[in-house]
Amino acid sequence: MSKFTPLYSSALEENYVGNHIPNKRNVVLKLFQFPDIDVNATDIYGNSPLIDAIEIGDIDVIRILLSCPNIDVNWVNCFGEFPLLKAVQQVNNAITYIIVQRKDILINKRFHKNGRTALIESIIRGNIEVVHMLLCRLDTDVNIRTFGNEGRTPLIEAVERNDYEITKLLLKRLDININIRDMNGNTAFSRAAEKNNTTMVKLFLKREDLDINMTYGKQQKTILIRAIEQNNVEIACLLLKRRDININHVDKLGVSAFMVAIRQEYIVVIKMLLEHERALDINIQDRDGETVLMKVIRMGNIKLINYLLKQKDLDVNKQNKKGETALMIAAKLNNCNICNMLLSRKDIIIDQKDNYEETALMKAEYFRCDNVIRLLESYGAKRIVNVNELERTGKNKKNNNKKKFLYIIYFMLLYI
Repeated sequence: MSKFTPLYSSALEENYVGNHIPNKRNVVLKLFQFPDIDVNATDIYGNSPLIDAIEIGDIDVIRILLSCPNIDVNWVNCFGEFPLLKAVQQVNNAITYIIVQRKDILINKRFHKNGRTALIESIIRGNIEVVHMLLCRLDTDVNIRTFGNEGRTPLIEAVERNDYEITKLLLKRLDININIRDMNGNTAFSRAAEKNNTTMVKLFLKREDLDINMTYGKQQKTILIRAIEQNNVEIACLLLKRRDININHVDKLGVSAFMVAIRQEYIVVIKMLLEHERALDINIQDRDGETVLMKVIRMGNIKLINYLLKQKDLDVNKQNKKGETALMIAAKLNNCNICNMLLSRKDIIIDQKDNYEETALMKAEYFRCDNVIRLLESYGAKRIVNVNELERTGKNKKNNNKKKFLYIIYFMLLYI
């Protein structure tokens, strides 16, 4: 192993030229005058002749050094730098090429501060020529990650920098794992979608090994849901062309891609979801039991309501967690037009009750929606006595008193 050599250090001190910059080329060449010289000698900073030669960009000296059988091509100085990394940082492709050809080079050696390899460093610098050199070596790890909070792979790094050509080059490697996440839980594909980079998204969607249904963040949203939420309609449409996409996934709040598309009123996306071969669950409910139809009714979008009511699989009698149906919600909102549209469905249950034994007619009466009351009655809605309501208003006090009396007698008998 190389170590600090006074001969190399003193030689550097004796060979200063303008602005106190040591003429390292002369020093390295002088060392070869000594037959037993250690080619891995270092100065006080741990720089070897090879590292110094790379820094000054002298390819002739580098060739001489590399011809020495005992040369350490992986030596690390006090700053954590090593020959391959130094060459990449100097953006000297000719020198990098010479070093990459060495069989004893540790191609995946990391910079100790951030874990960057020569491949990642060349991607950061946008040096496609060096990236190509490194990828030609089969032992180059294309799935290696950096240290720290980022934990990016070469592919994620390329996407972050919107470098289409390098991304395309990386994807040609058969051993690349495109579904690896960084420390923030993002994949290269998710970052391309979030950055609204349509050309890169198309590149990823061509790959069969892409896990298009991966979920992200605390809410466990898919890329499809995120794309619609972020108004990336073009990307959403591209995603829906994939046969393996799960269009019915719901996040932790119970929200599906269809619900988001309805909320955003994206007709193109809505139609693609309804016509998708994976069969959309049009009656999907969120954590409150609300269906898409209920949400559209609250929005008051007549066009979308009419479109949904034409769907054969639509369950107009679906109830939310309160037991309310779409008709009850429309009745409460005093929307006669929407009520009429719902009542035109032959499968509508007009007298269905919610968790409080209330029907759509009773809700219309409570909110004094006269037009809705007349409409519901014209369709045959029945006036049903709500026992719970009578108890609350005191109209059934006699029965309540009887019940209370019987309960008192019952408990007295228990304690006798």
